[in-house]
Amino acid sequence: MTTDTQLLETIGKLYEQQLLMHQNRIHSVPNRIVSLSQPYVRPIVRGKAKAPVEFGAKLDISVTGGFARLEYVSYEAYNEAENLQQVIERYYRLRSFMYQG
Repeated sequence: MTTDTQLLETIGKLYEQQLLMHQNRIHSVPNRIVSLSQPYVRPIVRGKAKAPVEFGAKLDISVTGGFARLEYVSYEAYNEAENLQQVIERYYRLRSFMYQG
């Protein structure tokens, strides 16, 4: 699929979302498009005073021996606690491998 075709499809989806919100007098829809150039980016509500909503990837990172390891990346909002057990287990497996004899 060409880039122009993808852009036209994204514009069509955006129009449908905007029309739905206007007709129903609502302010959000599932998987709302907030960027034509990056339609996979979703708003992440943080509740901070300076920037209550942020955009972009959300990352889980662990640091071992001065090296950062990307554990998980998502453009959707998610609860870090859902991945915590797996991240901890990978951290300890990697750490035990690094410090073996």
